[in-house]
Amino acid sequence: MRIIFQIHPIGAVIHFAADTNVESSMIDPGQFFNNDVADGIILLDVMREFGCNRMICSSTAAIYGEPRYNPVDENHSKLPVNPHGESKLMFEKILDWYHKAYGLKFNVLRYFNAAGASKKSGEAKRIVSLLIPLIIPVLLGQKERLQIFGNDYPVKDGTCIRDYIHVLNLAEAHIQALKNLDKHPPRWQVQPRQWTGVF
Repeated sequence: MRIIFQIHPIGAVIHFAADTNVESSMIDPGQFFNNDVADGIILLDVMREFGCNRMICSSTAAIYGEPRYNPVDENHSKLPVNPHGESKLMFEKILDWYHKAYGLKFNVLRYFNAAGASKKSGEAKRIVSLLIPLIIPVLLGQKERLQIFGNDYPVKDGTCIRDYIHVLNLAEAHIQALKNLDKHPPRWQVQPRQWTGVF
């Protein structure tokens, strides 16, 4: 990481690096805590070493755990039910302490179900568990059918209803968050006694 900071004059970091497979986090939580927490601290310390004190962090709505009400807002309790959400919440708290101790300016975006591609880049993974990448081979005739799991949701066919956010919209949201970092700090910087989350 130091080599990258030595070669490039980096003024801010948009932090997208993470493992996202919830099932894997239950099997191998150490991988998630190493990646999201331990490696995140290494990144923050290298940023400090090179005088870079601005970050937009891609987090997850998994930090909220099971929804107690819908839609979930930033005042919702934060009780992750898996290591994926727990490791992201831990890193968010670390960001706040780096802000208090070292003056790190940051903001966090939490979301679920990023999907889509750009004209240049698609999505290629060895293990595919997300719905949209699983649908595409069926639509192209490469697979016969798509299996949908879950039949006890309160909708007509019992399957889960999900909202998706396109990856290009998500990228733009992170860029805008960085541009507006000084105007819109996280709420916990404004009200340090009430750590409430992100915008």
